[in-house]
Amino acid sequence: MSDSITAEWDTAGVIAAFDRFGAVLEPYLKEAAKDTATAIQREAQARLQRQLGPGATGKTVANIQIQEARVGVGYVVLSTREPMPNVPIWLERGTSRQRPRPYFNSAALLEEGAHRRRIEQAVQQALNDTGLGA
Repeated sequence: MSDSITAEWDTAGVIAAFDRFGAVLEPYLKEAAKDTATAIQREAQARLQRQLGPGATGKTVANIQIQEARVGVGYVVLSTREPMPNVPIWLERGTSRQRPRPYFNSAALLEEGAHRRRIEQAVQQALNDTGLGA
């Protein structure tokens, strides 16, 4: 009489289902990422505008933009300023002559929890829509 139990499972079907679900899930995640990027953009623009005040040109605020990610699924929020590309960094971190005016990292950190909830909801919605969440 043996004191052990041996069990074997063929996981190929489960792995194939996860692979198929990944393709189904992508548009749901992309929509959630777009919502997060839009929220970060809006918050960063509002924070920077408040800090710079009404006398600012508005060029840096206007150039907080959203772009679709080149690699992977999602979006990137960028803060640029031509012809002086370092202006957003100087504003965010300050310089030897100017105090920091953090706007970008703060906006992103504020969205962390909301983004996590959006992703959880996107996964659940994809599961529900495909009948896998029942």
